[in-house]
Amino acid sequence: MNYVVKNIDDKFCVYETPTEQIIKTFDNESEAKTLKRHLNFGGGFDGNTPSFFLKKFELNYQID
Repeated sequence: MNYVVKNIDDKFCVYETPTEQIIKTFDNESEAKTLKRHLNFGGGFDGNTPSFFLKKFELNYQID
């Protein structure tokens, strides 16, 4: 399987095994397993998620 759920610091993380990346973190194990199942059945990048998809950034703009 390309995706597994790992319990890290009391959070449920969907972990991509080929790239060793955490795809998403949940407080709820059921939600994590739902995403894991979706990804293992063909959703997403089939175990090769580009790292820039996982970066967080802030948008600093003002709407006039």
